[in-house]
Amino acid sequence: MHNYPLLLEKVRDLRQQKHTSARIAATLNAEGWRPPKRRATFNAAMVRSLVFRLPRPATTDPGIPDTSGPLAQDEWWFADLARHLHLPSPTLYTWMRRGWVEARQLAGPAGRWILWADAQELTRLRQLRTAPRTWYNRPQAADLTVPKRRKGNS
Repeated sequence: MHNYPLLLEKVRDLRQQKHTSARIAATLNAEGWRPPKRRATFNAAMVRSLVFRLPRPATTDPGIPDTSGPLAQDEWWFADLARHLHLPSPTLYTWMRRGWVEARQLAGPAGRWILWADAQELTRLRQLRTAPRTWYNRPQAADLTVPKRRKGNS
């Protein structure tokens, strides 16, 4: 797609104006933008995929909320930890749901997840990632599935 950078810029502008994915898709379609494959028009899921691909600003941009503030030492945004571990997001989400990773959710209707992992935890999570998949009724080794408790938590 030769105009992909222009498309991303348009999506970023609409997102900064607090438009929903469905509204952004409708705007793109009304302005004559077309996706490169499969579909004749954009839909909300395609817009969310484009938003995910938007580069994060290196410096604080007044139009984009600063998401670095609430992070404490050894805390990670969910997507950043998944990328750091070269781990599919659904796998990390499953680990989080099972209690294999320390996590907290920010307040709000779609509060983002923040995960805690110091150097030792990162090593354990990498080992868990490379551990052989379990067979029916054979759980993972307990030392890999029990997270280290962060200081200050009971």
